[in-house]
Amino acid sequence: MRAAIIRNAKSILVTAHLDTGASRTAISEVLAQYLGLVPASFTKVHTAAGLAEYHDYMVDILFPGRDLKNFIDLRVGSCTLPYKHDLDDDLRMLSTNFGMLIGRDMMSRWNIFWNGPTSSVFISD
Repeated sequence: MRAAIIRNAKSILVTAHLDTGASRTAISEVLAQYLGLVPASFTKVHTAAGLAEYHDYMVDILFPGRDLKNFIDLRVGSCTLPYKHDLDDDLRMLSTNFGMLIGRDMMSRWNIFWNGPTSSVFISD
């Protein structure tokens, strides 16, 4: 899924993965730094590697070309993701270069249908 993350009049289109194991949505720390985001707070997070402390940020999340409602002033966590913002658009949008994990806080507002045989996902408000 593609999502645009906006704050302070700076935006970037990123690949986002649905993460049913995450209670909250999170963005890459590298992405937060690139956008010049100012931390709103810190949160202790239980990860697969153990307890870690990460920044929280306030962002706007939009879904260009999709019929999904925007998330304005959403508090998101941050984490370490395999994201690089300084790639050409084609490489930056590869599914392996994701800058955001969509957690259950956002997914709980949607109807999500996964078609297993075709491995496709359909999302609606």
